Amino acid sequence: MVLLLINLLIWIAGFAQRKIDNWLEKRRKKNYSLLTWLGDTSVYIDLFDDLSNIKTFNHEDFYKNYMMVKNKIKDYFPTNNELKGLKFYLETRNESSKFNAIFNSTQTILIAIIIPSILTMVNFSLKNSTIFLSTIAFVAFWFLLLRAIDSMGKETDKMKVMLRLVNECIEESD
Repeated sequence: MVLLLINLLIWIAGFAQRKIDNWLEKRRKKNYSLLTWLGDTSVYIDLFDDLSNIKTFNHEDFYKNYMMVKNKIKDYFPTNNELKGLKFYLETRNESSKFNAIFNSTQTILIAIIIPSILTMVNFSLKNSTIFLSTIAFVAFWFLLLRAIDSMGKETDKMKVMLRLVNECIEESD
């Protein structure tokens, strides 16, 4: 009887979750305007999915890789006006303060966690368990900080290279 009650509660929770998600999605679509779209730096573009699905390429041949990306850009955005629209989007995304704010906030938070763990290691040198936990926290958050910096840097670099390739496509079409 208890298992039946638990399963019923789980089913009711799942049903309620789906209803709430549908309601929120309808509300978001209802309130999503062209003005909202202008400030959205996470616009879905099929080109990005298509490029992320390409797994077979030569890692050392930069020219062929760039040409492959340029050809994909030209396939998805064949006219000059479409290329200029993509260029404006990429420029906005590269200059967006949102990514810099997220990047700087992540660094600040992780550094704020790393510094107390170092101080704990220094101040409590007599208690081995405290030193061990502080060392684990320090190492974990240090690697997390490095991964965050690397990940956000790669995302920014990717968009800058894409913008440069779009600019070349525009120059070729003029």
